[in-house]
Amino acid sequence: NTSVLHGNAKLIFSTFWSKISEGNQWQIEKSLTDFHQIKHNGFRLSAEKYNQLHEESFAFLQKEINETTEENISNRTLSAGLF
Repeated sequence: NTSVLHGNAKLIFSTFWSKISEGNQWQIEKSLTDFHQIKHNGFRLSAEKYNQLHEESFAFLQKEINETTEENISNRTLSAGLF
């Protein structure tokens, strides 16, 4: 999560994590390879951590968009979505 001013434009960069519903967390963690392969701070990625990353990126985007006084905003996200 970062933003920079370039001329009169604010560029916002973030990975926007999807949110995993509580009812689907167990199935998604067991079914998707990402949850077995990806490590976060040395630990296996969990649905709980995934949702925390979602909340952090969502709050960052809201804050950056709401606080900007620039006329032009460009938001670039990499979606870590689930199918």
